[in-house]
Amino acid sequence: MHCHALTDREKSDALPYLMFLKKKHTGQIKGRGCADGRRQRIYMQKEDTSSPTVAKESLFISVTLDALEKCDVATVDIPGAFMQAGMVGDVHMKLEGKIANLLTELEPDLYNKYIQ
Repeated sequence: MHCHALTDREKSDALPYLMFLKKKHTGQIKGRGCADGRRQRIYMQKEDTSSPTVAKESLFISVTLDALEKCDVATVDIPGAFMQAGMVGDVHMKLEGKIANLLTELEPDLYNKYIQ
């Protein structure tokens, strides 16, 4: 959406975009981006914004008991599972600076109209 189409409240609630770049040992540069969700916590309940995470101590107790009982243990990682979570309402992200410039270089027809 163009920023002129947003209300003042929507503009102030827009989430900044965070970009993380990493140079691999091969010289290749990898990047990840995400919205800075900390700003949402101001007007949302904690239960709606937190991700369930196990306490370190509980995990250590559990794996110690598993080892003592000679249990078979497997772990599973579902990449991007948290990112696929449902969103409530509209979420606007504010892209500025270098990331905005990079997007206009990649897709000028799509993004140039949003640059002020």
